[in-house]
Amino acid sequence: MTQQFTPYYELWTNIDDWQSNMETWTNDDFLSLDPTKLEESVGDAQRTINKNLKFFRNKNMNKMAKVAEVI
Repeated sequence: MTQQFTPYYELWTNIDDWQSNMETWTNDDFLSLDPTKLEESVGDAQRTINKNLKFFRNKNMNKMAKVAEVI
């Protein structure tokens, strides 16, 4: 059961993390941003989204794949 839920959990937590990070990236002082952390966050998000997108496409879950694509 947990394994079946994992792609959904990853997708939604990734969306939440991305929104939180965007808040920081767009509103904090530019010089206070840590470029290494920013690059890591973006890379992690991209890898997770790609993994989720592949899962949803393989299961013909087009609406969920669309959510992952939009992000």
